[in-house]
Parts: sequence; structure tokens; C-alpha cells
Amino acid sequence: MFIASPISRDIQEALRGLQETGKTKVSSIRWVKPEKIHLTWIFLGWTDSGLQAKIEESIREAALPSTSFDLSVTGLGVFPRLNAPRVVWAGIREEKNLTALHRKLSTAMASLGFPREERPFRPHLTLGRVEKGAVPDSFIRWVAQEKDLEIGRCEIREVVLMKSELKPGGSVYTPLFTSTFGGSSGETVSSA
Repeated sequence: MFIASPISRDIQEALRGLQETGKTKVSSIRWVKPEKIHLTWIFLGWTDSGLQAKIEESIREAALPSTSFDLSVTGLGVFPRLNAPRVVWAGIREEKNLTALHRKLSTAMASLGFPREERPFRPHLTLGRVEKGAVPDSFIRWVAQEKDLEIGRCEIREVVLMKSELKPGGSVYTPLFTSTFGGSSGETVSSA
């Protein structure tokens, strides 16, 4: 399971265009389908289904006092470093609401026994994963050239508990629970 927020179709389409350009530069990247791109708050990993109700309540409590906010999607980047990329991403400009909500969710999940992430929160939208070997210099130059690209803005209005299942055709994401910001109670979509 993981906790995420969806992004707008406009941003998905802008990212699709960037992926298409990337495909002309390198063939060793497994690109994420644009409709599956999301902002991940916390990756929970394998989760005991008995904890789902507590996770949902914690998400609801974190989202309740929050208000929707705009997310600025800017620039391309890679993890862990430019000369040895493993993940290609679109960046997210750091905003106060983003950091505060991540802190609330992290604290809530830690209280349920999930380990805290040791690395600092680096909000991003994963576009693809390098499958094997090195990437060409033309790809590295392109990513470096687009590091400040203004991709767009979208409103974040909800937090979703997602289930991820690895299938032969790739990961399948199933929303289990959604909580909107500002007081709307979440709905359980299905159980784990």
C-alpha cells in the first residue's frame, strides 16, 4: 500500500509529451503510463489488512484540517544522480502546505508502527525507471537542459490510500480509501 494524491489530466498530458521526447533519446527506460502518475506521500509496503481502518482514520485526521492547494510541477531530474540515473522524475516546487501534510501523514503512520523514511521528503512525480545499463549522453544533456522547465500547476484536493499489485503488464493501482481536504469524510472504496 501507499498514500498518494492524484494529479490533473492537464499535467498528465504535459508529462506524456515529455515522456515522448524522452523515448526518442533512450530506449532503456520503462515509462509510467501518464494516467498512473501521482504524488506519493508515503510508501507503506506490504500492510496487514487489519491495519487498514486505522490507516484510513489517520489519513482522514490529517486531511480534515488541510485545505486544497496548488502544486507547481517544474523541471526534470533523476535519482540518484545525473550520471547514473535509475528514476526519471518531474519536480515539485516545495510549498508550505505540502511539507506540513507530509509531516502529519508521516507522524500518523509512525504511530501505527510504519518506519519513518530516513531520507528527506523530495516530492516528485515518477515518469520512468531505467531498466538496464547506461543512458546516452544526449538523454543526460536533455534532463539537465530541462531542469528548470515550467510544466504547470494543478490543484491537490485529496489523499488516497492505494493498493499496488504487480502484474505481468505492470503495476495495477487500486484506490482503497479517499479523503478530501477540509472536512469531507473519506469513503472506503474496497478492502485490502
